[in-house]
Amino acid sequence: MAARCLEHPRVAAHMERCFYIWPEKEPLQSDIAGDFRLLVVAQYCRELAELCKRHLRKEFVHVSDNLTGRVKGRILVEENIRQNLVRGRPDRTVCRYQVHSLDSPLNQILRSALEQCLKELRRYRGNSGGMDKIREWARQCQSTLAGVKLRRIHPAEFSSIHLGGLKKAYKKPLNLAKTVLSMLGSDPSGEIRTTTPPFALDMNELFERYCEVLLRKELNGKDNLWVGFHDNNLGYRDEILVRPDFIIENNSIIDAKYKYNWPDKPNNTTSEDTKRWDIFQMLVYSRHKAVESILKDSSSELKLTVMYPTLKETDRVTVLKKDLGEWAIDTYPVSLPIKEI
Repeated sequence: MAARCLEHPRVAAHMERCFYIWPEKEPLQSDIAGDFRLLVVAQYCRELAELCKRHLRKEFVHVSDNLTGRVKGRILVEENIRQNLVRGRPDRTVCRYQVHSLDSPLNQILRSALEQCLKELRRYRGNSGGMDKIREWARQCQSTLAGVKLRRIHPAEFSSIHLGGLKKAYKKPLNLAKTVLSMLGSDPSGEIRTTTPPFALDMNELFERYCEVLLRKELNGKDNLWVGFHDNNLGYRDEILVRPDFIIENNSIIDAKYKYNWPDKPNNTTSEDTKRWDIFQMLVYSRHKAVESILKDSSSELKLTVMYPTLKETDRVTVLKKDLGEWAIDTYPVSLPIKEI
């Protein structure tokens, strides 16, 4: 699921809430640690590729050089005496000056983290899990940052970084770079170490992003899908705020539930009550004024749909008509890609 989400340009921009990591904790010993590292590497390469394509910034950096027949910037007197005057080279002058270059401290952090990602990607063969796309992002970044120096990155450097103005686009790549360096080592010139700190995957969020990929594919690129990303609430402060998962302008409200075989008959009363509350939640969405303003076309019949994961082949069905009177809930079973072990 993660590979499909990362390959979609609009969905991949909202993947940061699908996983969490605690680099300051003791590393884990887990069978899925390698898969998680690959997820982080893929997310970093994708974010870095977007940065290199649109928002990569040059900075004025200090350079010291022994110039011939000219003076530029400030003369380094002691260095000039030691390198030139005592050796009978008065035609040369050691100067310190500024140049506008990509070789800035921020870009050096990104370059070093990218080098560690490239080492990690060499451990995987074939095209499983969208590897070709990840390698393509990495190659694009490597070409763009070819002139940036590789060096060891100290963790304390991240605490002194202040991002504002035109550098706000660096925030997400730098956060991921910190994670990459904590997992794979901070020295790109040394041996790579593969430690995995404690992490958590938010499968509800990941399934929601995967459903978004399927919906955008089904809509064939039409820009009539409203998506309830984090904090993208509808309504005003003096009323109830709601955030449906998806709204299609032709009168469709869609909710993604990471509950396997959601419409099946539950085994106990608690799960039945939970399912009913899921339905009541969608009914609240359908009656909200802010949601109605996005639906636009009020003449057609309103459709309420629940997308849920399943491991079996199932046709779309309609359930709970009798419980809701004139309303019906359409169900959309989503077959998940399962990795073979």
